[in-house]
Amino acid sequence: MERPLVLALPQSPPGVETNNMFSMRTSAAMAVAALVTCASLAASPNQKKFTTITPFGVGLTENPGVDGVAKLTYQTSQSVTHMSLVVHGLLADTGYVIFTSCDLGGQEFEVTTNSQGKFTLNADCAVDLPNNNPVLIISRGTTDLSVAVAFAFPD
Repeated sequence: MERPLVLALPQSPPGVETNNMFSMRTSAAMAVAALVTCASLAASPNQKKFTTITPFGVGLTENPGVDGVAKLTYQTSQSVTHMSLVVHGLLADTGYVIFTSCDLGGQEFEVTTNSQGKFTLNADCAVDLPNNNPVLIISRGTTDLSVAVAFAFPD
């Protein structure tokens, strides 16, 4: 004869007080709440990462080994996107313009590479980039996109 399946909440062992704040049910609920919180923080929709920067146009011959990483994080409380970008493999001691763009608009940032062809940029942009199809474009020394040398889309 089969026994019926009975679903019940976990109960404390006999003789253990069950009306304190550290009962088995409370501990289990706290553990589940902690896991949900951690998962929601790890998968933040307000953040985009870029791990591949692709040479483009004159960049195919000037800097075919361009590479780097970027992270865009929208800070709701301040209504800005913080951008952190590190790029290497560009021409040494050369001025570039970084375009951060999305469906809502964008912003330009001027940078100059060091003697190894690397730059680091940490800046804030007054638009919600991560949640609106962002793209990064690197242009050599001008705001004219016909001199674009590299681009990146989020992972």
